[in-house]
Amino acid sequence: RASPNIPSSVPTAKAYALVLAVALAASVTALLNGFVYDDVTAIVEKPLVHDLDSLPRAVASPYYPPTRFHDRLYRPLTSASFAVDWAVGGGRPFVFHAVNVALHLSVTALVLALAGGVLGPGAVVAALWFAVHPVPVEVVANVVGRAELLAAAAYLAAVMAYVAEGRAARARPRGLERAALAVVALGGAAAAFGAKEHALSLPAALLAADGWVA
Repeated sequence: RASPNIPSSVPTAKAYALVLAVALAASVTALLNGFVYDDVTAIVEKPLVHDLDSLPRAVASPYYPPTRFHDRLYRPLTSASFAVDWAVGGGRPFVFHAVNVALHLSVTALVLALAGGVLGPGAVVAALWFAVHPVPVEVVANVVGRAELLAAAAYLAAVMAYVAEGRAARARPRGLERAALAVVALGGAAAAFGAKEHALSLPAALLAADGWVA
């Protein structure tokens, strides 16, 4: 049922290379950062993310140590990623920041892919704007910005899988592709919810995607 006047295109490899190169250039200096501000509370002063043996307790516990904050934020996927980074790098900030930069590149690539189905050739401009926009600076530069990066990657993956599943339903109602895409959409939603609570806006985004296609 997609309207024929909606521009749609698949970004080329050159488009991805350009956008990712710009995103890397804009964020690579974050690799030299240490732990600052909430990084100290959520990572350095949280022993549960210093040992993979404590991972089950880490994902069942509040995001911030209850001895420091009285809120009950729950971000199990983000906490688990911190534990893995600590195990890999022995607590060195470089590993944490390298993962953040890699996630920023992943999110930028997903923005380009999603924009290709909405803006057509203008998708490259949109993705470049996203790659260098000042708004993502804090989420890349601070390790605790991992929550936003994980949520954004999973959120975008869920939206794209949801739209693709609707397209597959029109073309092949009984195909296995629909089931696979539904699993990706549900898995993306679960991961986004486990990364940061603002991902709970995802159902509204899916309704908006339906409205756009219709």
